[in-house]
This record gives sequence, structure tokens and C-alpha cells, in this order.
Amino acid sequence: MCGRTDAGVRVFHISLFTGRYPYEHGIRDSLSPPLDDHVPAPAEQFRQRGFATAAFIASAVGSSVRPGARDVYSDRFPSGLDQRPADVVTTEAIGWLTSPPKQRFFAWVHLYDPHAPYAPPEPYASRYAGRPYHGEVAFCDDQVGRIIDALRDAGTLGEHHRIATSDHGAVHTTTGRTPGTYKTRVTSGIRCLRGDDVQRLSLNCQT
Repeated sequence: MCGRTDAGVRVFHISLFTGRYPYEHGIRDSLSPPLDDHVPAPAEQFRQRGFATAAFIASAVGSSVRPGARDVYSDRFPSGLDQRPADVVTTEAIGWLTSPPKQRFFAWVHLYDPHAPYAPPEPYASRYAGRPYHGEVAFCDDQVGRIIDALRDAGTLGEHHRIATSDHGAVHTTTGRTPGTYKTRVTSGIRCLRGDDVQRLSLNCQT
């Protein structure tokens, strides 16, 4: 059994990046004030040790621990929108990672597409007809592949650790996506990548 620590995406992101529960870091919801300066953030620690640091954000709800903690913090959204597609975020991240190639960096690439309403782009919409959530997951998976390919082409793939995780699972029941209404079992996980090797830690969570 395991449970989410958050009351929203922003709260979980801060728990993820600080290793602290909400009662420890003080952020309870998306309206809470910025993270207090006394709470250490990893981007700051990496930056102090000479790493290039950046964050590329796909949704306004994915606000960073502290935007100023990074050399680059990109959350530019089209006029009137509060999110941007995974391929746009990925292209921007690849540009930063490879021009010039970074030897020592800490980067957060935030992808948001697998959220309702599910509407994956082509060819994923046709490939996963009737399963739009799966189409959006596949779309994001391919964007992660683009980043790995770009690092490989730049000759730096084997020099870095990459961690792929999610801030929460999506609850899909036989009656639809109804979190908190029915007892369901979802699977989340963490993927730790080194070179071309992948290790996965799966967490079976009952909600």
C-alpha cells in the first residue's frame, strides 16, 4: 500500500524535489506562498556545484519549487492557454541540452499531456482509437525517446543519469475515470536510466 503525499500537482512536485512531506515544506495547495528559502532545493545545490540547471514546464499547474533556482526556467505558454504539448517542451529542452552539449547539468523536463480531456495528436489518435489516454502516454513516451536519442547523438548519453517518474497515476475504472469513488488499483513507477540500460521500480498503489 502506498499513497500520494500531495493535494495537487504543485504540492507533489515540491515533495518530489525536496524529499519532504507537505507538513514539512509548508506547501499545502496551489495557492500556497512560494517555498520558504530555508527548504533546500536540489537545483540550487547542483548549481552551487557548477552544474548547468534548467526546467522546461508543460503546464501552469507544474510550477517549480523555485524558478530562480535554475539558470533557465521556461514556462512560456501560448496566449490564452495554460499548457503546451510534449513535443514543444521536448524540442526546447533538446535545444538547451545539445547547443552546446552539456557535460554537467540538472534538468527537469515536465510533460503534461496525459490529462483529461484526452486528445492525442496524430498518428497516436488513430493508432490508439478508442483509447485516447494510452495515445497520450505513447506520445509522451516517444518524446522521452527523442531526448535520449539527442543525448546519444551528442555523444553524452552514457555520462548522465536520467530518471523518469510521474507525480500521480490516473484512475480508470469500468465506469470511467472517477478518482476517490471506487477502490481501484493503479501502477506507478520510477525508471532510472544509465546509458542504454533501464531499471524500473514499480509501485502498486491502491486508492
